[in-house]
This record gives sequence, C-alpha cells and structure tokens, in this order.
Amino acid sequence: LSQDPANEEVFKRLFEDPSFIRIARVASGAFATWVPELYNYYAEHMDALLSDDPSLKMNFPSSIWASATVNFGPKTACFKHMDSGNLPCGLCGITALGDYDPVLGGHLVLWQLKLVIQFPLGSTILIPSASISHSNVAIRPGERR
Repeated sequence: LSQDPANEEVFKRLFEDPSFIRIARVASGAFATWVPELYNYYAEHMDALLSDDPSLKMNFPSSIWASATVNFGPKTACFKHMDSGNLPCGLCGITALGDYDPVLGGHLVLWQLKLVIQFPLGSTILIPSASISHSNVAIRPGERR
C-alpha cells in the first residue's frame, strides 16, 4: 500500500508490468476459488482500510493482497522463516520466476509439514506464511531465480 521512496520507481514499473499483474490476478483468483470465506474477509478489511485512508493504493488491480515482496536475484534463496507481519490464518501467494532446473534446486521447504516441494518456474502456491516456517533450496551456479 505504500513504498519506501528509494524503491518507489522500481516497484512502480514492476507493479505496472502486465506479467506481474497477471501473476497477482492468478494468485488472488486461486485464493477466491479455494478459500472464499477468507478471501471475503480480506476484501472487507481492504475496502475499509482503503476507504479510511485515501492515500493508500493497491499494488495490483484485481489483487486482494495489501503488500507484495519481490526478491531480486540473481540467486534468491531465503532461510527458514515465518512472515510474522502477515495474518496468522491468512494465505500468502508465492510465485517462482527465473531460469533454473527445478529438479536440482529451487525447492520450497515447508518445515512443520516436513515437505520439500519441487517448485518449477511459473508455479504459484498459497501458504499460511505467518504460521508455517518456510524456506527454499539454493539453485545451481549459472542459474537465476
């Protein structure tokens, strides 16, 4: 809903990019389809928040999420963590982008579930990121994510 001024121009370009808009729309559509009650909860609260503060704006049209994180490569890997600022019962959309072999790296790890999931580029998953520790596996030299 608001950006650090130092990053504002980069995020403005990303958030106006048709490919990123499409990714956000697909993740929001999956959320609305599979967990409609929770999606409606998000929608009601977003509407109230935006009505209360007109200076705020959504990152993407047709997206339900108040925020977006972009991990810039070329070799993005994250350590085991939970997104403590997110709604504990909420869902977070994660999409893999880049050029890597998903059989040999880039797996999504969901720690409490004891799952290591092959996560090919272009894949999107919805997880309760504030409630499940998650990380990802490094990719090979010369690959990008």
